[in-house]
Amino acid sequence: MKKSGILVIALALLFLVTGFVMADPGVNATFETQGVALVTSIQATGNMYSSADVTWSGDGGGIITSGEDPVLAGYPNWNDYPLGGGYEQWLITWTSAQSQYPGLTLQDLNAYYQKYFPGTPYTLFFADLTSWAEQQTVGGLLDKQLRDNEVRYTTTYSEDTQSNVIAINNYHKDLH
Repeated sequence: MKKSGILVIALALLFLVTGFVMADPGVNATFETQGVALVTSIQATGNMYSSADVTWSGDGGGIITSGEDPVLAGYPNWNDYPLGGGYEQWLITWTSAQSQYPGLTLQDLNAYYQKYFPGTPYTLFFADLTSWAEQQTVGGLLDKQLRDNEVRYTTTYSEDTQSNVIAINNYHKDLH
């Protein structure tokens, strides 16, 4: 009994020290099968050099859901915001909406205005803002800022082969 008590205390301390373990959410699966095939076949007399570089990037998420996403500051139609004041007034409105409805997304706000205020300037504005925001996804360009809920992965392959022998070189490579 004493040994099992020590084991339970040791496991509890281990849990407290390490905490919860979490992994990133990963990138959504693509809708088609993707792959790279590279075949190199060389028969040379003298020196030979072969080089191959492949970079593959994928991303998932990236739809702007939060009013605090810095991309929204670049929305081109802030002058048409129904309350005036542009992006700064939008942040005040967004903060107020968030305090009343925690977890509210930009898309939820758009749906709310379309349902309860159809045809008003708010409806048209939020529909345009949401449409524009959804078009701001990155598509794998790694020099851009991460969007809300976005995950990016990059895989690279690089290979260099060189022969400095003055003879007949037979070289064959299949990369699938």
